[in-house]
Amino acid sequence: LQVRSRRQRQMCIRDRSMMDLEIKKGIGLQIQPHKYFYLLGEFNDFKTNPLYDYGFKGEIENTFNYQSIKVGIKYAFGEQFFRLLHEKISFGSLYPSFWINYEQGTSYLRFYKIYSKMEYRHHFINGGISTIQLVGGSITENVPYFLLFNAKGSQGVRTVAHNSFETMRYNEFLSSDFINIFSVSYTHLTLPTTPY
Repeated sequence: LQVRSRRQRQMCIRDRSMMDLEIKKGIGLQIQPHKYFYLLGEFNDFKTNPLYDYGFKGEIENTFNYQSIKVGIKYAFGEQFFRLLHEKISFGSLYPSFWINYEQGTSYLRFYKIYSKMEYRHHFINGGISTIQLVGGSITENVPYFLLFNAKGSQGVRTVAHNSFETMRYNEFLSSDFINIFSVSYTHLTLPTTPY
């Protein structure tokens, strides 16, 4: 299920080899003030060059230089981790997890972007898993397409791509406001065994 605003934009690229060149420089900090609560702060400097003629606000522009400040919060009650060498890997939680990110453009491109996500994963006794994810976001101002929200499309991918739209191509739809709901369930069937 996907709900989009009237400012929805559809992007059709004839030559799929055309992509944007983006250089990102930034600094970030993540702290954990509480066992299940995380705070994130970032400052980023972007230089984006569409490798084709791109019209924005009635003019052809091929270079966008801008900066952004981003803050985020994650709350995952009961989340458990294990360490693998120097990496911390999440086992998830028995309760819903919540994310909220806010980003603000600070220079040439002034915008305000908010993005939130809620995810709940239930494990069944037989080994099955059921997951539901609710994602939403909004961006203010008229911004170039590369700052819009891009729904994850996985048409043509030969494996299962979770939390994506399998009938939609990558970069097929972009929007300034959106709500996505994903639900996935797996079951592991066990066959009865007979003693010998």
